[in-house]
Amino acid sequence: MTADLDPEVLRLIRAADAGRLCCGLHSGYLLDHVEVTAFVAHQITDLVAAGLLYVPDLTDRSARPRVRVSDRGLLVLS
Repeated sequence: MTADLDPEVLRLIRAADAGRLCCGLHSGYLLDHVEVTAFVAHQITDLVAAGLLYVPDLTDRSARPRVRVSDRGLLVLS
């Protein structure tokens, strides 16, 4: 499935996994003020809608999400 993702989406997920990015998507921006293109935001939205990715709308900037694979095989930012 990851082969179908835009390289920028993969980069953002990897940055979140490394603790370098707070990945709450909010109005086309990630909370660390990383602007994403409409295409990338659309891909992320599609992943969330398909239940393949959970992106919390984080308001606590001290919380750093981690990417993990859930017991159902879903990518989860938590």
